[in-house]
This record gives sequence, C-alpha cells and structure tokens, in this order.
Amino acid sequence: MTGIPTFLRTKVLARTVARAKPGPGNVRAKRRTNARAKPRTKAGRELWKLTPLLLPAALMAVGVGHTLRLSLVSGATAYEQALAQPGLLRNIAFSLYVAGVSTLLSVTLGTGLAYLIRRLPAVYTRRAVGFLVPLILPHIAVGFLILLWFSQTGILAAGFEALGVAGAFRSPLFRGDGVGIILGYVYKTTPFVLVLIFPILRRIPDGYIQTARMLGAGELRCFRQVVLPRLLPGVFSVSIIIFVYSFGAYDLPFVLGESRPRMISLYLYRLYFSRPIAERPIAAAMLILLFLIGLGLVLLYARAVRGVEERERRL
Repeated sequence: MTGIPTFLRTKVLARTVARAKPGPGNVRAKRRTNARAKPRTKAGRELWKLTPLLLPAALMAVGVGHTLRLSLVSGATAYEQALAQPGLLRNIAFSLYVAGVSTLLSVTLGTGLAYLIRRLPAVYTRRAVGFLVPLILPHIAVGFLILLWFSQTGILAAGFEALGVAGAFRSPLFRGDGVGIILGYVYKTTPFVLVLIFPILRRIPDGYIQTARMLGAGELRCFRQVVLPRLLPGVFSVSIIIFVYSFGAYDLPFVLGESRPRMISLYLYRLYFSRPIAERPIAAAMLILLFLIGLGLVLLYARAVRGVEERERRL
C-alpha cells in the first residue's frame, strides 16, 4: 500500500475488518433473513412441517367431496336404499371379522418374531432380513402364492398325494369362512409388523430386562411387564393400519374371496360397476358410511394411544 495516503489506508483496513467480522448490523440482517425464511411462532413452524401432506390431503378431500355430492343427488334416499340393500350387514360383519382376525394374527406373529430376533446375536440379526421378503411382493402375487400352496391342486395337495394320503388334505380356500384371505393378509403384513416393532424393541435398554430376571421374573412375565408396556403405542399404530387396510382392500379378496359372503370392497365394486348408472348414488352412500366407520376407528385409536402414552410415562 505504498503511495496511498494514511487516512485512505485506515478506511480500507476498517472495511476489511468489518467484512471479516460480522458486526451487529450484519447479525441483525441475517436474523431478518432467517425470520423471513422460517415461521416465527411455534405454531407456524409446526404448520410448516405439515406442508408435504397438503397434496394427499387435498386429493382425499376432493374424492370424499365428490362421493358425498354423488350420494346426495336425491337427498337422503340413497342412504336409506344403501342400508336396505340385501346382505349389506352380513358383508360388513364378514369384512370386520376377516380384518380383525388378520390384524390379531399378524400383530401377534410379527411382535413375537421381533422379540425373538432382538434376542439373537448381531450376526444372526442381520440374516433375519429373509423374513421381510413378503414386503416387496404385490398383494396379487401373495394371493397367487396362497393358491399355489393351499388350493386343492396345489403343492400341499400334491405332497399328500405323493405320500399316498391324497384324501387327507382338504383345501381351506373358498369355504365361506375367509381363511384364504386371512392367510394372505397374515403372510403379507407380518413382516410389516416386524419392521415397525423391531426398532422399538432395540430402544428398550437391556438393563431393564436383566434387572427383571435378577429379581426372579420368568421369560413370559418379563415380556408382559417390562417389554410389552413399551411396545403398546407401536402395536396400536400398526394394528390400526393393518385393520383399516384389510377392511377395505380389494386385491386379495378379488383373488381369494368367496362369492358369499363377500368382502365389502367386492360388494361395492359390483354395486358400482355392474348396476345401472342411476344406482351409483347408493354405492356412493355406502362409501361415505364406510369412510365414517374408518374415521371412527382412527379416532378410537388416537384416544387409546393417548391413554397408553400417559401410562407409559408413569413407567
């Protein structure tokens, strides 16, 4: 800087230092920029996190609104006719039965498998990924696998015939009790339960279980009083997901379902597409009723989970 006056040299150095070290003015400008980029209040930040859900929520709202409008074309007549449809209550009861049994078996098997895998050494835990194979299979493929194994001309029937006891095997499919659909849902959703429950089990400190065993608790009591209370929120969550999906799904009942009684999804599909267009408001009214049933189940689930979480805090 030779040849530059001293006062100019001082001004240049002062500006350089101001750029290198942010002063109060720069800090305030950065805060104003961050305030513009993010919501200022806690409620605003929480709403900002929900923006990815806007598109799915909008699509669902449009679909529900269109169905509601179609069901009210002739006032409440469509709802009266829907409730008077022959076999409706029987089909709803059958769907609730299939969904309930499938959910109970899937959650029980998935939770038990997760607990057993959690107790294995780490080297064997990694190999348990084979249990997750059904997750990548479409429901239609699962339906055909059940047919391949359990039909009267399937693999099990061929094995009994090879043993010379062909008459000893009786296919559990298409007998009017929904066993085929239940088998398909259990095979498909048990790995889903395993995936959701296993991380919760890994967060439970080993010291809790070891202390319970030192105090004389057996294996079953240790699971019931130490492990299960901490699994209940996750168990409730996965149960409601499986139940609601099993109650209204179409794919597996299409492959493995009976003609009577029908799953409610098959019943509505036939009512919507196989009847005159003038009767479509009846199908729309049934869809709204099923939507309200599912919404009620979700509200009951939320209330139950709230109670479980309060109980877990006391543990």
